[in-house]
Amino acid sequence: MHRCIVVRGPTLSYPNHEFDDEIYEAAQLGRLTPRQQRRIYDTDIIVRARRRSTGGTVYIPVEISYVLDISDTERVSQSADFLRVVFPSDEVMPMVYGPNITQGAAADAERKGITVFQRDQ
Repeated sequence: MHRCIVVRGPTLSYPNHEFDDEIYEAAQLGRLTPRQQRRIYDTDIIVRARRRSTGGTVYIPVEISYVLDISDTERVSQSADFLRVVFPSDEVMPMVYGPNITQGAAADAERKGITVFQRDQ
């Protein structure tokens, strides 16, 4: 992947109006409920990238925690589902990141196709 940019997250140096406008418009058109819109906005980080092999856009919602548990995998799975509603022609790859993961979260991630990144301690 290349041309990665954080489109949603706590460390944005400038807002990504294009991304926010797409989410807002989907909510205004009734494609997202207010709860679904809030779930997208509450995702820890969302990255937009290009897949080198195809040039296609990929959205990567990421939940981050010191101990990843099933609530983290559930949240990122929901975020991914809602992003797919807004960007149906783009790929969405949910991901969790942290140094520790519970067995339940690991199994849930495997079942749902969520990529797990574990930081070295």
